[in-house]
Amino acid sequence: MRLNRVALGPALLLALLLCGKPQLQQAFAQVQSNSGDQEPLIPEGQRKPAPNFILTDAKGDTINLSTYKG
Repeated sequence: MRLNRVALGPALLLALLLCGKPQLQQAFAQVQSNSGDQEPLIPEGQRKPAPNFILTDAKGDTINLSTYKG
């Protein structure tokens, strides 16, 4: 299970308030053990561009990925 690091602080605080210290220690240990599961970033020179695709949103408007190319 991966957690967003921004949400980690509030999640741990909430766990402390609701569960107490032993459960918080167990949850924190699990999060720390899973943090090494992330793959390293690919160097910029080896990255491939995302393929362009076109979707229709809920309003019926066409959205192109290439519109957001930066």
